[in-house]
Amino acid sequence: MKLHATGFIPCSWEVALFKSLKGLFGSGSGSGGDDPRDITPPPPDVVARAEAGDAEAANEVGLWYSNNQPASPKVGFWFRRAADAGLARAQHNMGVVAFRSGKTAESIQWFKRAVGGGWRNSHFALGSLLEELGDRKGAFAAFVSGAEQGCPDSQNAIGELALEYETEESFKVARYWSEKAAEQDNADAQMRLGTIFHEGLGVVQDPEEAAFWFLKAARQGHAGAQAMIGIASHLGNGVEANRLNAMRMLMLSAAQGNEIAKAYLPTVNAELTPDEKSRIEQWIAGIGGKPTRPD
Repeated sequence: MKLHATGFIPCSWEVALFKSLKGLFGSGSGSGGDDPRDITPPPPDVVARAEAGDAEAANEVGLWYSNNQPASPKVGFWFRRAADAGLARAQHNMGVVAFRSGKTAESIQWFKRAVGGGWRNSHFALGSLLEELGDRKGAFAAFVSGAEQGCPDSQNAIGELALEYETEESFKVARYWSEKAAEQDNADAQMRLGTIFHEGLGVVQDPEEAAFWFLKAARQGHAGAQAMIGIASHLGNGVEANRLNAMRMLMLSAAQGNEIAKAYLPTVNAELTPDEKSRIEQWIAGIGGKPTRPD
């Protein structure tokens, strides 16, 4: 598995894990290459503090190398110095380094240390790895711990796991934690809430509430939600019927590879008037020939 910056794609556990980890490695603007001739070196004062034993500075230097020379052994060297000094986020970063190197067991141990040190996002990273290894009980415990500390990724993960059990009680749990994550703009949780209200999972079916959450997730680029709100806009299910809005959302979704959107697009396209087709063409032309989120 290769972790790298991407645009929005439908969530898998790898992508979800990456979303949890990428911010902790910083979002530096360096070239990401390994040729030091092309990169300004890390600030001398920060390096000096790191060499003197300042854990925060050591982690900062590690971040610099991760952003600018990711293949350099200095990434792990400086993170390790900060981690051994007890800095929780550096312990998390060591978990990332181990994860990227394929050392899953070592990665888990680092994430556990970071959890013990109070680094909130490590709960989700730990839970994701445990889930991948088949330890659902351990994964759930890690997610719950992170969720209770307000981590939206952990809250979303509980919502996803709970929904799979398909009982009245699990539907309540799924809705509760999905709402917590959705309130923090987690698109997957918003999509799940839309599904819960669309299908009536533990609640009375509510097309308007479903459309509300689908639209929130769609505006964040969630392909599944774009397909659902596109279909809803075509049928007038929970939202006002509007073929133009339906086409735009379905095209956005199809552009990301969503098969439901691809299959449904011809139905809406066949109903467009010549004027509506012209407006869709103008919309595509106005955004450089590529469907993006409409205003």
